[in-house]
Amino acid sequence: MVKSKQVLPTLAVAAVAAVAVAIWLPSETKRIKKQFQRMSNCIASSKGESLIKTGLRVDAMAGLLANPCKLKSSIPGLHGTYSAREAAGIISMLTSQLEGTSLEFHDLGIKIVDKDSAIATVTARLTGRADGGQNVSEVRELECSMARVDGKWLFQSCAIIDVLQK
Repeated sequence: MVKSKQVLPTLAVAAVAAVAVAIWLPSETKRIKKQFQRMSNCIASSKGESLIKTGLRVDAMAGLLANPCKLKSSIPGLHGTYSAREAAGIISMLTSQLEGTSLEFHDLGIKIVDKDSAIATVTARLTGRADGGQNVSEVRELECSMARVDGKWLFQSCAIIDVLQK
């Protein structure tokens, strides 16, 4: 027979443990948000960046991409299925045309499809300075498919969504 004096402390310990797990273990949406933050850091560049630093950024970016990775866009050279390394190189090549590049993500919405896949929609803002010295600011809506591979969320595909058309 279970005594009430044993049940209350056991329930209290279980409740404290559940709260601790909920607070300290990041949720899947937080892990996906962290991957977007990491991607932003990989794309950010500074004026006069060395080739070694650029190479390290490309390597880090490739680590965030699934293999293969699909890029969907109306921009020439940014549509197709690539290895993670190729996709990272293409993205880096396109953003290297700007100095002081930064990428910010806003309005991130995440839908967990199942335990190993998710869909994220986000507004991306890319800024930098072109060779002529003019400031460049591009805003696009993206839909990214995320896949969990070996416990890590990776970008499986990314599509630029045409919101407004002329």
